[in-house]
Amino acid sequence: MIVFLIPFSHPIMSPKLAFYGDYGLIVSGILYLLIFSIVTTVFVFRIFNSDYVVLGWQREKRLKFFSR
Repeated sequence: MIVFLIPFSHPIMSPKLAFYGDYGLIVSGILYLLIFSIVTTVFVFRIFNSDYVVLGWQREKRLKFFSR
């Protein structure tokens, strides 16, 4: 189901799943959110550590261009 791919649908569905005793989906939702948050954090960390976000190019390429 496509609803399970949306990360923020798991916290909304978890009380209903807990009421019906479907703890397997709750645990898998927690694992999915954990993996999703780790991947998103690593991706954003790599983007904002580069100079490309601020300057539009990387510093090493600019220095090589001016050193010729």
